[in-house]
Amino acid sequence: MRRHRLAALAALALAVVPLLLVLVPLLPAQDEHAEASVERPLVTATTVPAPPTTRYTSPPRPKTPVLLPGGYDGCDHAYGERVQCVPWTFPPGTANGCDWLRQHGFGPLTVRGHDRHGLDTNGDGTACGRGDR
Repeated sequence: MRRHRLAALAALALAVVPLLLVLVPLLPAQDEHAEASVERPLVTATTVPAPPTTRYTSPPRPKTPVLLPGGYDGCDHAYGERVQCVPWTFPPGTANGCDWLRQHGFGPLTVRGHDRHGLDTNGDGTACGRGDR
């Protein structure tokens, strides 16, 4: 009995589908202007990019710190704060380093290492301060 139902359903489908293919084109066309006046919501499809297949890893850190030679950037960082730049070499003709520094906006500077310019003449740990020439 089940076979008979399937056969009947298949026969019905074979009869109806060609009939629809013939009749649908004969239906009256819709008015193009009427359809244009109907507002339809704008539908957009978005896709999310796939996650990266490889993970970023930072390069390994050096096992020993890299030591840069003094004055590599033109500054002597033994004076003042790390962000201050006391020239590694003063301009030619500079007779007094402290005078040159004052003319360029520097005040007294803490000596944080070797006083290679001899700016802390009284040895109190402050270059170009009171008592220094």
